[in-house]
Amino acid sequence: MSETIGHSSGQRLIFVFMGCALVAMFVFAINFRLQNPSLTHVVKRSSNPDQAKMMDMIGQLMEKLQKNPDDVSTLETLATVFMSLHEWERAKHFWQRLLKLDSDNAQAHQQLALVLFRIKEHDQAVKHLKEVLKFEPKNAYAHYNLAMIYTYYLDQERKGQDYFQQILHLKGVEEQLRQKAQKELEAIQP
Repeated sequence: MSETIGHSSGQRLIFVFMGCALVAMFVFAINFRLQNPSLTHVVKRSSNPDQAKMMDMIGQLMEKLQKNPDDVSTLETLATVFMSLHEWERAKHFWQRLLKLDSDNAQAHQQLALVLFRIKEHDQAVKHLKEVLKFEPKNAYAHYNLAMIYTYYLDQERKGQDYFQQILHLKGVEEQLRQKAQKELEAIQP
């Protein structure tokens, strides 16, 4: 019987100690808060656009597209929105639909090439960049992108060099792009 009493006293002592520790922590926390009233916890919001508005806009565009499946402007807007969300496969789908309706749209070819590059379909990206050059032979960005893909992703440095060279000979090319092309040429030439 004396063991039961001793055990019970030990439990009480532990409960009293724990209770005192909790009270001490509570008092310390309140005291700290009173001494540091400006201390706050900062919660950062996502830097992405408001998702609810974006989803609402996509819903409206899809509804508009259901009513008129051949609306090139809506297809372009949806493709662009999905690109901004890094939804590459969805963007690809809408650029391809747009190009079925307007195969001479150089901007759509260029944007689709970017999407294809992002999803590592480099051969297809090249195909669409070449389409851009059919319509806009002096498009320095198409030349530059072709040069980069050939040089670094398709292991065809010679073709890449040719496109870098063409940038240097085009008139009206932004100086920064011209300098980048020159640096790339210097880096890959023996």
